[in-house]
Amino acid sequence: MLVEEQVITPRRNDTVADTSDFADCLYRLESANRDIDERRMTGLGFLFDAFLARAASDSPEDVSLQVDAVRELAADPRALGRPDRDGTDFRNEAGQRRDAYAWLVERTASTSLMHMADALDTTVKQVRSRVQVAAAGLVGLPAFTSQARAGVIGYDRYHYGAARATSLEPEYLADFDAGLTRIRVSDIVARQT
Repeated sequence: MLVEEQVITPRRNDTVADTSDFADCLYRLESANRDIDERRMTGLGFLFDAFLARAASDSPEDVSLQVDAVRELAADPRALGRPDRDGTDFRNEAGQRRDAYAWLVERTASTSLMHMADALDTTVKQVRSRVQVAAAGLVGLPAFTSQARAGVIGYDRYHYGAARATSLEPEYLADFDAGLTRIRVSDIVARQT
């Protein structure tokens, strides 16, 4: 094509238009993901509550005090009418959290998870894994859970950290929690490049 044959059109600033459209799409994506993450955290709490209720009803002895203590440890401090706590308060509870998590892990061996598996249309093994992740996160990783509840980190990252915590001995959970809250995705990306 010769230069004379080319049609010259006024140049518009596509970069600004593309950025504006991208910013709008990005905003909607972030907003939708925050909503999804919030619902997934809520669902994790419902799963954990169902497990605690079942564990209490299946136990031959009265475990209502243990269940109430675990529920309080797993609850969102804001839902209990307390301001969100800092890591110092969580450190003071490390022993109690360690013991509660060990107690919970013993209960996940129960066959009573069959009812939950049926309700969720999944296997007992998958429900056991979900309950163990919920227990590790909600009870064993309070500072990390606080970040997820506040939307500082996404649910996928939270779930990954809590799932990794299930392979730890209960006495290491407090240190793992402290480490998880310090790590930022930008730090991980910077090391990989």
